[in-house]
Amino acid sequence: MHITAIIKNRQGEKIAVKATANCDIIFPTDIASKMKYALYTNKLLADYMVKIKKYANKDHAIEQILTDNPILLNEFSKHYEAHFIPEACVDEEINKVMGVAKG
Repeated sequence: MHITAIIKNRQGEKIAVKATANCDIIFPTDIASKMKYALYTNKLLADYMVKIKKYANKDHAIEQILTDNPILLNEFSKHYEAHFIPEACVDEEINKVMGVAKG
């Protein structure tokens, strides 16, 4: 699972900040898998917060959030433009959002 924030600075440059957690659960169905999924979601969010902290100032703004975690997508979409992007497709989507041409 992943969270990627596309951040724009005052000069208009875009920065991608990505955090990942290696969770093998796509959709939790029983209590044990729900607990494991919640644990990985918390780990992912903590890693994301550490990485994004240096951009928490008046010179940077979050332009959009990309994630494959429905719990986080629901919460982020209340305050930001947020999109569900599977982890297998996230690098391609980041390149598209950042305006990077394919080589």
